[in-house]
Amino acid sequence: MSKSHEQTIREALREFSEQKKFKQKLNLKKLETIWIESFGSLAGAYTEKITFHKGILCIHTSSSSLRKELLINKKLILQQLNKQLTEDEKLEDIEFR
Repeated sequence: MSKSHEQTIREALREFSEQKKFKQKLNLKKLETIWIESFGSLAGAYTEKITFHKGILCIHTSSSSLRKELLINKKLILQQLNKQLTEDEKLEDIEFR
């Protein structure tokens, strides 16, 4: 494969990854991975759904006691998650439902 052809493929992949819908799905998957890695399999086991919209991460849990614990530590959790994100991926807020 010629070098110019490789450049074209690289550019095409970059353009594709910059598309808004793809970028949102990629960011959500990254947040899901960070959530489970940061807070363990127990939090992951009780997490039913994770959504992200306009800078707000929403964690849906099946355990009310876990939800209360997460709410108590909301500020710390937000800081820990933001440490693992790039500047343009930073979370504005986190909600637990």
